Amino acid sequence: VLEVWIDTPMDVNTDVFMHWLYGYTEHESAPKLPDSKSYPAEVLQDVHDQYHLFAYLEKLLQSPASLFQDVSNSLSPRSRKWILNKYYDFDAAFVKEILGKNLANRMKKDNIEDVSARCGVTLRSCRRQVENLRRMFKAVEDNRGPLAANIASTFCLDDGLAQLYARIIFISYQRFTLDKRRLSALTADDTMFAADQLMRHWTITEAAAAASSNTAHPVVASDMEMD
Repeated sequence: VLEVWIDTPMDVNTDVFMHWLYGYTEHESAPKLPDSKSYPAEVLQDVHDQYHLFAYLEKLLQSPASLFQDVSNSLSPRSRKWILNKYYDFDAAFVKEILGKNLANRMKKDNIEDVSARCGVTLRSCRRQVENLRRMFKAVEDNRGPLAANIASTFCLDDGLAQLYARIIFISYQRFTLDKRRLSALTADDTMFAADQLMRHWTITEAAAAASSNTAHPVVASDMEMD
């Protein structure tokens, strides 16, 4: 349980927070909690209060620097970091479906519904994950330097999660087409490994940028750009 202050002290129930992320409604979340059979009305009211709190926190989560600068609640830095990483985390099935999609443009509602149906993740959760990706893509697509480091610093994410975003964004930025039949046997892990290798060995590294500094056409280090 995480403590947070807005006007009055409130507790963030981590189980309810995960239900909210999964896309459950308040009425779907409440029966999954302890004491829901003994005190159904009270538990439902608690869930309602939690969801109201999460709606407030979501505005900060979409601008992570604000989450850490906000002084109107008493969440510890560690708790804020946990909430942030959970909010930006992926479902593995979702990653498989989203790889190679164009993140520069907003996905149509029908397309998100198709992704939700194929991967078995609720529509609300899919929409959150898509919007997180688009927000991040737009924030870093013109940045230079290591992509994962740019993501980690801009969105205050753990390194592992930032690296995952970097690979997905790299695949989209390079417009790799992954829906070919001959690629259907590839798992998401296979594709992410390939992206990692391309970013490590086939993009403009710091060393390559340094070597070109005194040439007629110097380049800037970026693991978004193929060398």
